[in-house]
Amino acid sequence: MAEEFRAITTLVTVKTYDSLPEAEVGRSVLEQNGILAHLPDRHVVFAAWYLTRAVGGIRVQVPESEVDAARALLGERDEILDEGGVDLCPECGSGDVFRPASLLVGVLVTSLTGIPLLWRRRSRYCRQCRHKWLSAPS
Repeated sequence: MAEEFRAITTLVTVKTYDSLPEAEVGRSVLEQNGILAHLPDRHVVFAAWYLTRAVGGIRVQVPESEVDAARALLGERDEILDEGGVDLCPECGSGDVFRPASLLVGVLVTSLTGIPLLWRRRSRYCRQCRHKWLSAPS
């Protein structure tokens, strides 16, 4: 499997999951239908599940040529993306967007409640084209 991904230069995030089992099911659905899928955040989340939100969820990535078919298989519709389910880069349209967390607020919440949580900031960063921007307040 790793050899197949070495030949692919561009992977695009088609869906983001909150749990590893859900992401694995999504990946297996794609692979059963002949679409190579990759979970780049699998090992981080497996080692430290509480960091799932800090890394932006568990991304399912596919080759750029398979994006439409993968989204159709995973039930990903453009309306869901437009409603904010997944951030899209305003420059290139990629869904491979990193949402950094605020360490200061996370440390404060953790010290007060004992629950390790990180607060999402409004800044965004596209891993494909390296564009940086601020999202609209929610």
